[in-house]
Amino acid sequence: MRIEYGLVIGLITTFLCTSCSHSSKSSSTALSTDSMTVDIKDVPERNIPQILEKSEDNLFGPAPTEPIPQSTTSKKGTVKVPRALLISAGLYRAVSAVSLLRELKVIDRVPAVLMGHGLSAVVAAYFAFGFEPDFIEWKFFQFVEKAKMIPPFSVEWSELFEKILLKEISSKQIEEAKLTLLLPVWNRDQRKV
Repeated sequence: MRIEYGLVIGLITTFLCTSCSHSSKSSSTALSTDSMTVDIKDVPERNIPQILEKSEDNLFGPAPTEPIPQSTTSKKGTVKVPRALLISAGLYRAVSAVSLLRELKVIDRVPAVLMGHGLSAVVAAYFAFGFEPDFIEWKFFQFVEKAKMIPPFSVEWSELFEKILLKEISSKQIEEAKLTLLLPVWNRDQRKV
C-alpha cells in the first residue's frame, strides 16, 4: 500500500511540475520558447586570460594593465605604498592563510596592515607580532590534534584554545606588533562588531 501511495504522489507531482512549466503560446504575456534560448553564435568572443602564464614579476594569473606602484612621492619624499590583507574566518581553515603569508614574506611583499576574523585573527596576530609561519602552523597543529574530538566553541574547546593558541600572544599589547594589526571586537551590549 505504501509503494502505491508513493507512486501516485510521485506521478501527481511530476504531472503538476511538467504542466506548470510550459507556457501557452495563445497567451499574449507568456514568454515564447525562442526568447528563452541562447544562441551561442550571438555570444561575443571574450579574451580569457590563461592562469598558467607568468607575469614579469614571476606571479601567476593575468598581469595588471598598469604597473603596481611600489612607492609614491609626496611632499615628505618617497613613501612606500602600504599593502593590506584581510584573512576571512573559517574555523580550522584559518591555518591555510599561513602558506600565503609565508609566500608573501619570501617575495618581500608582506602587507603593512593585517586583519583577520575568527581563528584567522589569531593567525594575523601571530604573524603581526613577528612569529614565523612554521611556528604558527605548528601551534595550530598542536591545537587541532588535541581539539579534533571536542565540539568547537564548547567550554573545553575554549579552554584548550586559550592554553595552546593564545599562550604566546595573550600578554602582548597590540602596539607591540611589527605590522599594523586590526582585530574585530564583538560588542555584547550593541550586539555588533
